[in-house]
Amino acid sequence: MDWGLWIMFAILVVMVVCVVAVSNRRERTAAQNGVFDERQMKIRGDAFKWSFIVMVVYYMAYAILISFTQDGLGAPELMIFLGLELGLVFCSVYCILRDAFLAINRSFGFIVTMDLCCIAAQLVGYFRERAQGALLIENGKLTATGLPLSLAISFGVILIALLVRRHYQKKEEREEA
Repeated sequence: MDWGLWIMFAILVVMVVCVVAVSNRRERTAAQNGVFDERQMKIRGDAFKWSFIVMVVYYMAYAILISFTQDGLGAPELMIFLGLELGLVFCSVYCILRDAFLAINRSFGFIVTMDLCCIAAQLVGYFRERAQGALLIENGKLTATGLPLSLAISFGVILIALLVRRHYQKKEEREEA
């Protein structure tokens, strides 16, 4: 087993330990800690609606591009996954910035830690593939090697949104005090 797989295995172990620790802690706290309030539920519904629209627009635009050029920008499985990824990232960022991402009393640090673990795992996967000679662009098209990189970028965008939201929460708390 090469170094990349060992690092990804270590990240997976850390993520599982964190999930188990949070699950055990959550069982000891009140059941209401994981509930979203009505305002958050409405925002989440809007986020799902808009993210679906973003995905549909992406797929329509890509279909139009293919019909004009007779060729896509990359491997079909990568381009299909990018549409799904775009919708999920849009939904997450929308919920984060509107304060409907985290359940009531949910640990911000845990979410950031899990996000960082996901970024690290995807970057390890990307660099591992590159070290084995996989190309990001071949014959002028993106290859499936770009998938871990796109996931790392997506988790990075979510992390930035989390940090921006946290900054504004702290600012609001200071203004109230």
